Amino acid sequence: MMTSGAGASEKSVAVADYRQVPPQRALREKLREEAKLAASRLSPGQWLSRRKLEDLAHQTLRELNLGEDYLGWMMVAIASAFWRPQILAVPYSRRLVLLPHCLRDPSECRGYYTSDGLVCQKCGSCPLGNLVQLAQNLGCKVLVAEGSPAVARWIIDGEADAILGVACLESLEKVFDRLVAAGLPAMAIPLVRDGCRQTEADVDWVAEMICTPYTGEAVGTRTFLHMLRAVRELFRPERLRGLLAASFADSKDSFSELQVVDGKSLSELDPETATAAIAWDFVLRGGKYFRPLLCVAAYDAVTGQRALSSLSRNILNTWPDALWRVAVAVEVFHKASLVHDDIEDNDSDRYGMPTVHARFGVPLALNVGDFLIGQGYRLLEVAGRELGAEVLADLLAIFTTAHVKLCRGQGAELAWRDRVGEFCDPGAALRIYALKTAPALEAAIAAGLRIAGPLPLPRELLGRICRHLGVAYQIQNDLDDWGATTAVARSPGGDAQKLRPTLLWALAAQAVGPEETAHRFRHWRSTSDPAEVQRGVRQWFEETGAFARARRLAEKHREQVQELALQVPMRELADFFLQIEELILG
Repeated sequence: MMTSGAGASEKSVAVADYRQVPPQRALREKLREEAKLAASRLSPGQWLSRRKLEDLAHQTLRELNLGEDYLGWMMVAIASAFWRPQILAVPYSRRLVLLPHCLRDPSECRGYYTSDGLVCQKCGSCPLGNLVQLAQNLGCKVLVAEGSPAVARWIIDGEADAILGVACLESLEKVFDRLVAAGLPAMAIPLVRDGCRQTEADVDWVAEMICTPYTGEAVGTRTFLHMLRAVRELFRPERLRGLLAASFADSKDSFSELQVVDGKSLSELDPETATAAIAWDFVLRGGKYFRPLLCVAAYDAVTGQRALSSLSRNILNTWPDALWRVAVAVEVFHKASLVHDDIEDNDSDRYGMPTVHARFGVPLALNVGDFLIGQGYRLLEVAGRELGAEVLADLLAIFTTAHVKLCRGQGAELAWRDRVGEFCDPGAALRIYALKTAPALEAAIAAGLRIAGPLPLPRELLGRICRHLGVAYQIQNDLDDWGATTAVARSPGGDAQKLRPTLLWALAAQAVGPEETAHRFRHWRSTSDPAEVQRGVRQWFEETGAFARARRLAEKHREQVQELALQVPMRELADFFLQIEELILG
């Protein structure tokens, strides 16, 4: 919902500028009315891209002779006005109201926290109690939290179809961007004053938003929500059992493989099915599942884009089982690579739980990864029975090519790891990123396209698009590792603490030269305190401008995706690439 700010090109404004809130209520009211007029210029059925939203906000502010200080605020207001007709069609029971816990007075608050956020006791010491009560009386679901992981979970799991939120502009940027990019109806009211404690809001506007009436008049919009939920459903035990049934038909494998391992040790598992049980437990454990989404969304893009309509949920039931099996194979291959990567990186946790090798040992973890690779190809073989030998041969070529490239990229990173003190070539880092990330994206998209028919664009063009998309994704992941672009909780600077070669490291090393880099590396390698290493590396990255340069590079690769998408001969497929760029990168 927001501009890319400091991560944008030279044309974008600085973060400190565009996140200003209009200080006077009268000015906010005037801008709000102008936002409604701007939103009325948009067709209800069009895709509301970040670029379109930013352009509209720029134009509106120029017409009012205002600078760009209020750009973020105006983008939120326009997006909220655009989505209001869609929210009118969502019953109260299907709306999620997201309120900020920072509205409370900590010295008076009687609420308590759970993993999902604050449980308000409606004590009357702040506006939250009345707002929570209002939303609950209407039948809305309510969360009092900032950037809670529960938000995405509730939406993807199908427990809510719209979000009504209140937060500071920075939090709105983190939480709402991808939800809006996915086509999820969302309205928001920015806080008048933030600061994370005892903040202020236009409470009457918040109440008005919560009370947005339900009319039941469905409005057709473009959304990934149906496909997101269908992909998530693939990794429920019962759905997965059905897709795997043909794979197990001629073997002694049992559906008991899909048992949840829970807290069992290796000695408590049946030795003959332990590998399968651990493997499928890991597949079901969690993840973003955006690679299988790319597969099915690419298929939809070249078969009429019917699943993108908010009114066409049932169209997914007509898609061939082969498509869903290949989508599962995409994720299974990815999960196999994670098991092996965790061993190579000596990581101790994944999805908030111990990694497979940390829990069951390296030998068995290697076997689990190999088992999943075999199961991925097994799923392709079963899909091939429906798709035919020619399509199956093409799918095998797609995935084996990707497999080899991914191994080359991981191998290059591992080779550099022992020489990270010498790693000062950003170009090498970008080449590694292209090999480590882009092939999996390309394989997922190419597979969906091939199942629909012959590839509708040159393979070289597809590869270039995915290369820039993958590099931008990996750079953003580096920045996320430091908490620079996401609300996801993680240990800041995890790669840096382990002195792994990253683009940020290469950019900083290039700035100071090889001798200074080697000196710093030797010092940090001999330091026993990981927190000290993390602080030192962060300061190094800041002093050398590595963060800023990485953001500019990420934006450059995003722009390349956008430019190359316009060269795609099929309009629907060009739209697909523009949409997934925003969905994946925010």
